[in-house]
Amino acid sequence: MHDKTLLMTLYKKLNDGQMAKDVFYKMLVRALVDEVAGTRTSIWFFSSSLKDILSCESMYDKATNQWSSGLAFKEDDCSAYFEELTQSKQVIAGDAHSDPATSCFNDLEFSPVDPYGILDVLIEVDGESYGMVRGERGGGIGWNTDDLVYFKQVAAMIGLVLKKVG
Repeated sequence: MHDKTLLMTLYKKLNDGQMAKDVFYKMLVRALVDEVAGTRTSIWFFSSSLKDILSCESMYDKATNQWSSGLAFKEDDCSAYFEELTQSKQVIAGDAHSDPATSCFNDLEFSPVDPYGILDVLIEVDGESYGMVRGERGGGIGWNTDDLVYFKQVAAMIGLVLKKVG
């Protein structure tokens, strides 16, 4: 079972006006990578009204200890991925290089060369899709039910942030 204490502390600081939203997102992805023993975690938002482009709001890479943002990918490049995410509200790929929904990332410059797994959960506000929260793990370590539940809780919290803070 994953510890939610830090998540709740971050949310409270944001809600109380003690932390800016961009800092909240950075601290959230940093906390997530450690909590799920990931290699990278990130938050992505749809950046077009058609919901056919996902843009990275904040990504933390544990190996380099660096944050990044601004990356984007389009439905035209990864149609199977967009379909899986929006229909199932999640994408779980133990081997993202070979999974039919995620193999499209092999052609994008932000995909790791080494084997890795992806856990993505849709962020929604009042039933409308806003983006997704992503976890990545290297070395063939799979995702379990606790990880999925935790990411769903994180996605719900981000949805609440979007609803309350904008």
